[in-house]
Amino acid sequence: MQTTLRFLRRGAPFLALAALLPALAGCPGVIELKGMNTAGPGPSTVPPILFEDFSRGVTGSYTYGPQGAGAWAKVSTDGNVYHTPPQSMRIDYDTGTGTYGPGFGFGSNYLPRLGFFDATGTRSVQLWAKAPRGLTFQLTVKEGTVNGGDGEFYNAPQATGTGFWHRYTFPYSEFTRNIYSGNQAGNDTFDVSCLVGMQIQLNQNAGAGTMWIDDIRFR
Repeated sequence: MQTTLRFLRRGAPFLALAALLPALAGCPGVIELKGMNTAGPGPSTVPPILFEDFSRGVTGSYTYGPQGAGAWAKVSTDGNVYHTPPQSMRIDYDTGTGTYGPGFGFGSNYLPRLGFFDATGTRSVQLWAKAPRGLTFQLTVKEGTVNGGDGEFYNAPQATGTGFWHRYTFPYSEFTRNIYSGNQAGNDTFDVSCLVGMQIQLNQNAGAGTMWIDDIRFR
């Protein structure tokens, strides 16, 4: 599935310098974006596709943050706090005082044999999160480079924690392309026919705390 974009630039309120760190070449962060999906969400034409429920643990995880700013994140599983048993992904963090906050990425234990998810026919990403009230975070979905994908990264709108388990739904029509990370010579199209990973980044200057993620699906 391909969703056509029209181009525009939008400045995110934080993390504009994330791309300056070479180590983050594969990490989009919450930064300036380009492109807007113009298609409406519409109804899904296929059953929901499970990306991750963390019942098998967390795979392919990494973390990052600005050096010298006190920002960090630690990813683990938690069998005591979850949306559905037996466990969720737990992230302990300090958002620091730098120009951007910490981020963390992860893959899927349910990745098909072909090495990517073909989410053609779905219209959104849905996940459950328990995040401190007021904590701002942003989801990034990564394309692969086969089956129509060209390795671009797409960012969902920023979301805010409620202090309780909350279901977040991000329609593909609201995703925008990251202009610093991922392939910058792609087709400016969110190619959901080849999706391989996700990343979440936190706003800076929000203190330390813990958040949990569970039950991520393409719907």
